[in-house]
Amino acid sequence: FDLVNPFYRNNQGEPMLSKGPELNDVETFSYRNDEDMCRSLMKTLRKWIVDEKIPASEVVVLTPKSLDRSALMKNAAGAPFSLVRDHSAGARNEVLCSTIHSFKGLEQKFVAVAELDEELLKFSQVDRQNRFYVGFSRAKHHLAVFATANVLEELKEARGC
Repeated sequence: FDLVNPFYRNNQGEPMLSKGPELNDVETFSYRNDEDMCRSLMKTLRKWIVDEKIPASEVVVLTPKSLDRSALMKNAAGAPFSLVRDHSAGARNEVLCSTIHSFKGLEQKFVAVAELDEELLKFSQVDRQNRFYVGFSRAKHHLAVFATANVLEELKEARGC
């Protein structure tokens, strides 16, 4: 659980070992712009839902941005599933899209954390670390992280890579 542990701290700010879920796999994807990120995200979601037959109800996409400002909701057209803010009763091909903040305390089997870009670097290091921890620790089985090169570099530095 290397991606989460660097951001896990107790109330005094001291590092602690995360006892998070046993992740089978963590993937990281670098992107240059919103279109590139959405294309990579949709490819990953299609792999999970269509190729691997993961029920869409077991997948969530998290973003640090408000959904009104997010590029995610605008760029999911043409997929065999839809990104939604709330699951409809009985809807089979809906993938929940939520803010990291709103999903705090919840978990899902497959989690994609997207839109980790330079805008995130404007926040304090403590705020960024909190968002990273909350976003990355929501996955029970598989985590995919979509970030720009600068954010991925920060994550590598935090992990000591």
